[in-house]
Amino acid sequence: PDPDTLRGKLFSIEGRAAAAYWDIVKTLLDEVIVFEGRTGKGATDLINSLLNYGYGILYTKVWNAVQRVGLNPYISFLHKPQEGKPTLVFDLIEEFRPQAVDRVVFSQINSGVAFKMDGTLLSDETRKRLAEEVLERMNAFETFRGRRMRLVDIMHEQAQNAAAFLLGRKSSYAPYLGKW
Repeated sequence: PDPDTLRGKLFSIEGRAAAAYWDIVKTLLDEVIVFEGRTGKGATDLINSLLNYGYGILYTKVWNAVQRVGLNPYISFLHKPQEGKPTLVFDLIEEFRPQAVDRVVFSQINSGVAFKMDGTLLSDETRKRLAEEVLERMNAFETFRGRRMRLVDIMHEQAQNAAAFLLGRKSSYAPYLGKW
């Protein structure tokens, strides 16, 4: 009936789905590394620090896609607008986190890659390696709606699709659902 009620319901569903996702991740990683659960800003453990750093790289790519199609990053349709926060970027980044960052971090950890912390921060070597791996993943090709495209180009296309939906040129917006 009203946007705030709908937004609350959507974020409730998202919160429950995220809790289930991170519980599964914890279970899967427990045999390889200690992971207590997801921590965003201010994380000091290895896994959350890797994820946060990777999400920072992803954030810039989604921001770029939003700006390239002429959308205002501060006007969103899911996240409630917040002064000075690019909430449209927050809306669109969600569909790419698992494929662009989580997949890279978890596969590297499971492969025995020795990422290191320097106190409570990622070491320079770890940041460099992770950035290379995340950017390589974003430039990898996959099939999207019948076409071979780089993941970074799919981000751009999804920003275009969001713009078309928001401008009434499309009747719906279909999210990107990557294959693991």
